Amino acid sequence: MALVERLYPALDDILRRPVANQIVVSHGSASSYLIAAWIGMPMTSTDRAFFPLTSGSITTLLRNDTHYSHQVVSLNETQHLQGL
Repeated sequence: MALVERLYPALDDILRRPVANQIVVSHGSASSYLIAAWIGMPMTSTDRAFFPLTSGSITTLLRNDTHYSHQVVSLNETQHLQGL
């Protein structure tokens, strides 16, 4: 739970930055918790969801200001790793 308690405020700080696009590099369970925070999952419920992610994968998140929603556009993309 200590990791979750650090990551949720960190995501809030990231979202307050006045830029259109951002890249966040993370790993393992931290990435999963950041996705949970992104979709608005309460901190106390993060033990109920896990997003398995491959090392080096790309997940794309989008804030839709028209519908005031946070979207998971793609999860765990690994096509760019083919042939490595």
